[in-house]
Amino acid sequence: MNLIKFSRIIFVGSIILYGISGCADSEKSSDRNEPVALKFGKLPVIQALPLFVAVEKGFFAEASLDVELVSFRSAMEINVALTSGQISGYFGDMVTPVILKSNDTPIRIAASFNNSVHNQRMFAVLQPPGSEKLTISEAAKLGIATSSNTVVDYFIYLLLTDKDPSAGAKYNIVETKNIPIRLQLLLSGQFAAAVLSEPLVTFAEMKGAKVIADDRGMPFSITTFSFTEKFLNESPESAKNFLKAVKESIEYINTNPDSVRQIMNSYVNVPKELQDSMEVPKFPFPQLPDREQFNNVINWLKLKKVIKTDIRYEDLVAREQ
Repeated sequence: MNLIKFSRIIFVGSIILYGISGCADSEKSSDRNEPVALKFGKLPVIQALPLFVAVEKGFFAEASLDVELVSFRSAMEINVALTSGQISGYFGDMVTPVILKSNDTPIRIAASFNNSVHNQRMFAVLQPPGSEKLTISEAAKLGIATSSNTVVDYFIYLLLTDKDPSAGAKYNIVETKNIPIRLQLLLSGQFAAAVLSEPLVTFAEMKGAKVIADDRGMPFSITTFSFTEKFLNESPESAKNFLKAVKESIEYINTNPDSVRQIMNSYVNVPKELQDSMEVPKFPFPQLPDREQFNNVINWLKLKKVIKTDIRYEDLVAREQ
């Protein structure tokens, strides 16, 4: 083989190798641009509206995230899904991740926001239609239908201790985790009182139930966005992008409330009677949980003997995303 032919072979071979290498690099680049898949648990509650809007309006997609919102009927179902690895994060109250962490579940709170903003109501204790007026203390003695060791349980505790600092964590609970059943039994007079969240509070009032107390003006952060430590370690940028998309969604809701009414009606189980009239709530932007409020939740769970040891803020709250 002469030198010219040999040089040509080397030249052609180099082009082929370069082309293969270029394709591989292109594939890697394409992989990097592929949306990160994330299964995120949620309940069909109005506090989760920013998540539904972020999906429907494409804010997650713009943040290179392929978010699948997985529906659950109770916080207990979410806990099982999280610990078994079925989901990488979830939207819920601050109480749940503390309990999970106390059981050595590798979880972190990435952000939280106050449910009560602009003096709007999210939670309330109600009594049945036609019943004699009760105080929150009287209702607690008779028994309040709720779900123990959850945000609504904590809400009752805060209401009681606000009226009487010595009230402690002992009050009568009628364990009723299923919220629609709780509503039905309240309206039929089976409970002395029950805790509900919006929009069911407004619906119950329409049916004659009376509000004993609500959460307006109570500045406590109880709604959180939590992720597994595995997801945060493997996809820190995705966690940041997730929260950025939620912020965009909140800004959109607060600026264009009427444009998200159909999304709210579709995903939040708004009763038909309220779908045209219920005000779309305003939302604050997510931020790191308040340290004092976090410690108050820890102290309450210790008082109830749900957890036995202290959990430090740094043990559960992720570094700022």
